[in-house]
Amino acid sequence: LPSPYGFWKPKSETKAECFLDETTGHGDKSSISMRNAKLGTIILDIPNVKGGDTYAVMFAAKGKSLDARVNWHTKTWWNRSQDDVGFVLGEPDADGWRTACSMVIVPEGVDVFSVLFTVKDKKNRPQIWVDDIHVVKLW
Repeated sequence: LPSPYGFWKPKSETKAECFLDETTGHGDKSSISMRNAKLGTIILDIPNVKGGDTYAVMFAAKGKSLDARVNWHTKTWWNRSQDDVGFVLGEPDADGWRTACSMVIVPEGVDVFSVLFTVKDKKNRPQIWVDDIHVVKLW
């Protein structure tokens, strides 16, 4: 995956893969894709944030069983005491892409947040794509 993206999957998901797909994109021919996973997450870490910072987070996504959210943490541990911020994806366009946008305010004590694109599907192994990911500090 290109920097700054990461990929997480359980050890049992031996066939799961995450990659730069140069054939499918939202208005172009490239996106980040995950396939062959019943459970897996594409991760985009946003470091060096501080409490009170406000960001706009926008993206386009395609595929089934996709959950997108922001998770708060420090450089050394995931903060389970802060609620994640979930996204509601819009209706699919003619090519199946859905867009989402949310404004997030960084809680006190947090210095990193992650935008997570997760597949959770116990029966199937769907392919998902994410593209046009923008994280913009507003103030």
